[in-house]
Amino acid sequence: VGVRSAVFSKAMRARTVLLWISFFIMMAAFYFAAGWTPRLLQQSGLSAQQGINGGLLFNLGGIVASLGLAALALFFDKRVLASLAFVATGVTFTLLSLALGNGLTLVLLAAGLVGIATGAAAAGLFTIIPDMYPAAVRVTAVGWAAAAGRLGAIASPVLVGLLLDAGWTPSAVLILFAVPTAMAGLAILGVSGTKRDARVRPRPQLSA
Repeated sequence: VGVRSAVFSKAMRARTVLLWISFFIMMAAFYFAAGWTPRLLQQSGLSAQQGINGGLLFNLGGIVASLGLAALALFFDKRVLASLAFVATGVTFTLLSLALGNGLTLVLLAAGLVGIATGAAAAGLFTIIPDMYPAAVRVTAVGWAAAAGRLGAIASPVLVGLLLDAGWTPSAVLILFAVPTAMAGLAILGVSGTKRDARVRPRPQLSA
């Protein structure tokens, strides 16, 4: 079976589609949060410096999340951790939406939590996907999933700009991203992994 056919075989088709959707949503949420957090905080009434501080806390949260997830993966199921990170991202987007306009400390705390959750979701998804495919198709499958994620990274900042120009509030935009992100976390639980599959072999390449 060829690599392309194997990735979309009957046994792997649902897995591939779910992972592509999860990558798209994860990268869309991450780049939305990373690129727009300072701007959204400013539009909600904070100063430019306070918005920058919120962005800094977001980035610090991402660093903490990557280290923490690596440690937790030694003791817990990586797929469950990734799923929880996605759900947590949806929850923290909602918390930040509710925190806007309710005090600087609460807003900055929520921004840091968003950084932790989105960082954990990104790290978690890249951690589990190698286990989702046999070795013969793993590189291709991971590359295609990452490409789907890149589309989300491109689309989300453009979408947010259009929504804000159309009159959406920062809180409404955060809720918009919260719902699909949490749902993607539930979808990950439905993805089963496979370490090996002797029937899947790449097609031999013809020499020039």
